[in-house]
Amino acid sequence: MATHRFMNDPTVPWVEFRFTQDSEEDYKDHFHPEFFLGAVTSGVATGHSEGRDFPVAAGSLVHFCPNVVHRCNPETRSRTYVVALISPDWALQLQQDVLGGATGWQIPTAATLDDPTLFQRFLKLATLFEDQGSALERTEGLILYLGDFFLRLAEQPAISPLPASRIISDLKERLGRNLEENLTLPQIADELGGNPYHLLRSFKKTVGITPHAYRLNLRIEMAKEMLRDGDPPAQVAAATGFVDQSHFHRTFRQIVSATPGEFQRRK
Repeated sequence: MATHRFMNDPTVPWVEFRFTQDSEEDYKDHFHPEFFLGAVTSGVATGHSEGRDFPVAAGSLVHFCPNVVHRCNPETRSRTYVVALISPDWALQLQQDVLGGATGWQIPTAATLDDPTLFQRFLKLATLFEDQGSALERTEGLILYLGDFFLRLAEQPAISPLPASRIISDLKERLGRNLEENLTLPQIADELGGNPYHLLRSFKKTVGITPHAYRLNLRIEMAKEMLRDGDPPAQVAAATGFVDQSHFHRTFRQIVSATPGEFQRRK
């Protein structure tokens, strides 16, 4: 029997994920007001749009621009797939940020893509929204993935030189404030007057890690100071912006190679 799960994060309102397993259902011709991006993980389907059929096999990505009529139905007994429905205005603005040029969609309105790296990255992005990722980590993942997806389809390099070192410095300073706050990358970019996609890529190239990873390290350093002072781990987790103590415990161990309890116990 087919199962369907839907996932969205109110702090990242530009995307909703759908996870469908073992579906034998056929769809009638329909359209989405959102930008549709899907990945078939098992089975084979046939897509139809704009008067043509095209195969959508396991390992393939398929996209439809907003309001493009289409259907995608199983050829084998069933298929399993993951879909992201992305705000059309937000996706179009990101495409402009990445590609520049004329307004409007600069990619095929309906197409499949066989790119193993982008396929696996899409599944990893979906998992990030299923798990306990922060708003900053999720917006980073969404922006970087979709920007790279647009570049791949358009087959052109990204526009824009690296931002001035001042904006990178300003971004570091902003990331270091209010560590319990649930930031998003578009929010920070708007505050700093930067382009989210290029700001993310430039920060990673300059600093060596993403803004989320940088802020995570700052949170762990703050947590270490609080643990040295004898604060209970549950209080430390809340004060440093972790969603719960298990998330704090897991992240602390990944960075420090010890649990909070082990770090706090001192002779």
